[in-house]
Amino acid sequence: MTLKENENNYFPYMDDLEIYAAEPVTITLVAPATKPDINLTSLAEVELIEGETSQIVCDVNDVTYSSSKESVATVSETGLITAVAKGSATILVRKDGYNDARVSVTVSEKLAEGEIRVEAEAGTYDSAQIVFRTTSSGETCTSTWAEGAVLSVKVNATTAGQYTLTLNGRAGGQYGTSNIDDLSQVVTVKFNNSAVDVSGIAITGRTYTDYVLGEVSVVAGENTIEITALGANTAPNIDFFKLVPKA
Repeated sequence: MTLKENENNYFPYMDDLEIYAAEPVTITLVAPATKPDINLTSLAEVELIEGETSQIVCDVNDVTYSSSKESVATVSETGLITAVAKGSATILVRKDGYNDARVSVTVSEKLAEGEIRVEAEAGTYDSAQIVFRTTSSGETCTSTWAEGAVLSVKVNATTAGQYTLTLNGRAGGQYGTSNIDDLSQVVTVKFNNSAVDVSGIAITGRTYTDYVLGEVSVVAGENTIEITALGANTAPNIDFFKLVPKA
């Protein structure tokens, strides 16, 4: 006897199954065979920069590979992962008769020459004041801010000089629906305790975009970016900051 899914791919709810026979019969229940695992001898979690590659190695031959999001990472027939764009993807390693194996891939944006980038989550903050969340495309960003909440991000630089400070984010509010016409009305920005003039900078829409905040003086060693919210949930959602040296 075989139970099959109906045309809508649903099984009926079942507590037990009773079989009645007109005369005594012998019924043997056969448990499904246990499938062996595909064991990865390379990393199951891979972090790459755009354009980088990584080879999947496993202990089983003739497996197939597929990517959950080819816009982020592709995989060849031989298991070579190529990072395409920032985000997260899962590589599925499959062979009939075996349990599937998975490789989690995180891709970071390729940095420009001399560029310094730091994720907003790398900062120090009061967790009761700033809430972070992970978006569907893999970014971890500030989500909601209490009034007076402060995000203080440490940035290490090997070379001193003039840099352009950029914020990558989108409009404020948990769902990015409140456009910001003038950033200086919702946050204050300091770099190494010196105010950065962000008046007139507008942040709009639901797409994470680079917004140039201004030119700052970077020292060799530790530098600090400090963002303070002037109201509850009015600050933009922030993914990361980057510093690009002035030509």
